[in-house]
Amino acid sequence: MVCARRARPAAAMSRPGVWIDSRPSARDAVPARACRSARPGAGSFCLIRGIDDVLCRLGPGSQGALGAGRPPVAAGAAMKAIDLVLERIARVLLALAGVALIAMMFVVMFDVLVRNLSGIIPALQDLKYYGTIEIVRYLFLFAMAGTMPWGVEKSQVVVELFTQRFSASAQARIDAFFLLGYFLLGSFMAYSLFIAGTHAYVTGETTPDLLIPLGPIRYATAFCMGLMALRALLAAIRGMSRGAAHVA
Repeated sequence: MVCARRARPAAAMSRPGVWIDSRPSARDAVPARACRSARPGAGSFCLIRGIDDVLCRLGPGSQGALGAGRPPVAAGAAMKAIDLVLERIARVLLALAGVALIAMMFVVMFDVLVRNLSGIIPALQDLKYYGTIEIVRYLFLFAMAGTMPWGVEKSQVVVELFTQRFSASAQARIDAFFLLGYFLLGSFMAYSLFIAGTHAYVTGETTPDLLIPLGPIRYATAFCMGLMALRALLAAIRGMSRGAAHVA
């Protein structure tokens, strides 16, 4: 069925059990069992017809339960909403990863300057500090983990040596298929880090120098890996179903 684009005659029975609506934006036909009609020929009120009329106005790719062989609009809208939420979370993690990278740079600069200037400035010889290696290690861990959800479908190096003669849709589906590998990898890493974080939380495991609890660090990393897996899965589903490249 397609949405009506021109005016039709008044509501009339075209065949048994099917009513034709005269509104330009309504569907072509609606089952009579779904309508409540006062009397034939006097117009009818149909909940499903009204919903389908809204779906028609949304566009040709949004037909609902009355569309012929097309997915419901609710499923597509839900996937778009989930994708939007995950993308915004990934953007926030990307910004935090940038902050962690800059902080790591300042920590390294501080350590190098203090070590090299301690022979020139006597006051720096009495400066005692420790834990810079741990700080740099875990800042680097979060800087790497925080960027992976954002760049999982954007930062791939693709060598089209064997697929360059394929059609664009075939290449897009092949790329989407390989994104499933990132989904499996991210899922495995998220699960492993979650188990390790739970073990660290139960045992009270901390870092050697600064005594920072390792449980929250591993939980945060597991969250980043899980988000990467979800975004890779959604990009793979879009690419294989539509045959469109996941990177514009």
